[in-house]
Amino acid sequence: ILKGKDGGVGLGLLEIYSGLPTVTLTATNGDDSGEGSLRNMITAAVDGDTIQFAYLLSGGAITLTSDEIVIDKNITIAGPGPGKLTVQRSDVIPTPLVRVFHIMPGRRVTIEGLTVSNGYAETGGGIFADNATLILKNCRIENNYASDRGGGRSNEGENSSIRILNTSINSNNAYGTGPLIRGGGIFNRTGVIEIRNSHINGNSISTSGGVAQGGGIFNESGVVQISNSSVDESFAFPSQPDPHHHGTSAGIGIYNDVNGIVGIRSSS
Repeated sequence: ILKGKDGGVGLGLLEIYSGLPTVTLTATNGDDSGEGSLRNMITAAVDGDTIQFAYLLSGGAITLTSDEIVIDKNITIAGPGPGKLTVQRSDVIPTPLVRVFHIMPGRRVTIEGLTVSNGYAETGGGIFADNATLILKNCRIENNYASDRGGGRSNEGENSSIRILNTSINSNNAYGTGPLIRGGGIFNRTGVIEIRNSHINGNSISTSGGVAQGGGIFNESGVVQISNSSVDESFAFPSQPDPHHHGTSAGIGIYNDVNGIVGIRSSS
């Protein structure tokens, strides 16, 4: 009810719009942080935005020297192609041992057209989806490491869902001295993973004195659906790196635990 200046009253309509229009942001350099960096663009983004990359970055890399990239928004990161741009942790001392991407609970994220490399963490060396929804399209997740589970990527939480499409998860490793090392390429705890037209190849697990399970994929109690894909050339080294400690290994390609479900169709 609105009151006029002459004392009269009437009905009015007030519209309140709190949303912001979605936009496309452009990362312009390969720096760890600061203006124009991928980290800066993620900070500036709002739900629904897309982050792309300047042409001058094609053929180069975005190199992390400080910390993982945390994604706490519903966004798309659209790269030019996995052979054209890599997001990687630096090898230069004293760069900390950090993963590349950490997707926070409740978020929906699409990552496409990138290589993700050289991350290192306890879980999910390349990408950690923490009760989140992730779509990986046309990516390479390679040469990442975990000291406990999920060298390439880790999916954890009942509400986690990951679609892996036209993607290669290759040459990732989970190794350590703990009692149980799992998932050289992929670790799935309780969520759902769909793998389609993808390759999970050349991943490995190792432990000194414990148990190593799932060189390619470890599925604890979730659902993994694989179609038109390959899971092969994986490795398990149960007593590495210390040959004097005796360990065991199981599920060199896929290890499906007693409460897990794995469906495979037209795959090798």
